[in-house]
Amino acid sequence: MRSCSGADNPLRRWKSPAALKTVPAHASSRSRPRALSRQSWIVVGASMRFCSGRSMSPRSVQNWPWWARAPCRPVHTGNLPLLVTTLMLRKILIVDDDAIARMAVAGVLESENAWTLTQAGDGRQALDLLEAGFRPDLCLLDVRMPLIDGLEFTRRVRADERFRDLKIVVTSGSTDREAIVAFARLRVSGFLPKPCSAEKIFGVLRPLLAPATPA
Repeated sequence: MRSCSGADNPLRRWKSPAALKTVPAHASSRSRPRALSRQSWIVVGASMRFCSGRSMSPRSVQNWPWWARAPCRPVHTGNLPLLVTTLMLRKILIVDDDAIARMAVAGVLESENAWTLTQAGDGRQALDLLEAGFRPDLCLLDVRMPLIDGLEFTRRVRADERFRDLKIVVTSGSTDREAIVAFARLRVSGFLPKPCSAEKIFGVLRPLLAPATPA
């Protein structure tokens, strides 16, 4: 088992807290993903550095589980080549005035341990979070809500250059064609019907939140 410590530790160049996961240098490409199991997530909310005693090709990284893939780059420490990759938990904002619906979706998402969840009871609360500096990677948005509904929330988000690129997935039990067209014109990332199975939720969210694969 290779390890990094002291002055030779390449992780010293990063200021953010990190967890270091080492993989045997002789491990095959097929066995490496198993070493990067969810049990390796020992620092919640922090970046994680996975090091291998020998460099890995982009093709081998593509075979990792979707939640373990992240942009990576080689780091050389003396004669030991390392492939260092950063894995950050994705942030999801759930916006729905129905507390039971929010908790149901949160319960499904928490089973993955691949993201952190924040909830808001309506569009006004969600906008307040964004104004306060919160930057989710994706927003699961209900349509019909008091104060500021889903459509108005989306309009305001797209009109503000600070968070106009926020990925928004609309959740609704309505099949109102006009509303669907209006959301599509505002460049939402997807639609989920209510009620929705866990399989459908993950089918929409995983591609949107999966880290980019190195070219």
